[in-house]
Amino acid sequence: MRAPSIPRRIGALTIALTAVVACLIGSTADAHGGKHAAAAGSPAHERSTIPKRGDYTGADHQNLTVTLKFDGTEVKSFYVGQLSFGNAHVGGNDFWDERCNNGVCFSGRWVSPTDVVGKWRRGGDRTYHVWSARTPSGPSYFQGTWRGFDHHGNNMHLRWNGTHVSGFTVNGFGDFPSTTVDNTGHWNEVCSRDWCYKGHFISDDEVVGEWRTPGSTWYAWEVYPSS
Repeated sequence: MRAPSIPRRIGALTIALTAVVACLIGSTADAHGGKHAAAAGSPAHERSTIPKRGDYTGADHQNLTVTLKFDGTEVKSFYVGQLSFGNAHVGGNDFWDERCNNGVCFSGRWVSPTDVVGKWRRGGDRTYHVWSARTPSGPSYFQGTWRGFDHHGNNMHLRWNGTHVSGFTVNGFGDFPSTTVDNTGHWNEVCSRDWCYKGHFISDDEVVGEWRTPGSTWYAWEVYPSS
């Protein structure tokens, strides 16, 4: 049998190389596609829970009473029964790592703005006791800075100190006056010479409302706690 001609050899080699390249391209595309698909399917980064300030009460798994106070930056007066654990710094987080005082240790994290869970142990013991506590979930709106947008994409900002809404701005501008909030979480339209706004709390962590210049069109907005 005669050996295949040079052109036939080149043709066969070209077909083989084409097949290899196609396989490589396909594998690369699958890899990138899989990567992008996984990224697209991954949940977006969620904002950390912003814990409520106040007194918390609960129990551990031995049914011992757990109490603590949270002032916005620190857990204070943590007790299990009559056992005192002292304080723990939380800062801008929604958790604190294990802290040991007075021969006992404890840690915790918020699972919602009003619910905190954790564990405690005696300093020389590796046996942990789980606990949970909560603060009343009534209208104890987050005190501090709130940020968001209006429906035209303008940046909104306000502050709430427990009695007054203040510091309301649109893209950093506006001499919106400070105002009180009624017991239903609402404030009616209030105006300075050049700016007007109104709003209400629809939950512990969302405020909605409208703003305008006097006599002009209302623009809807919403803001959320900003830690």
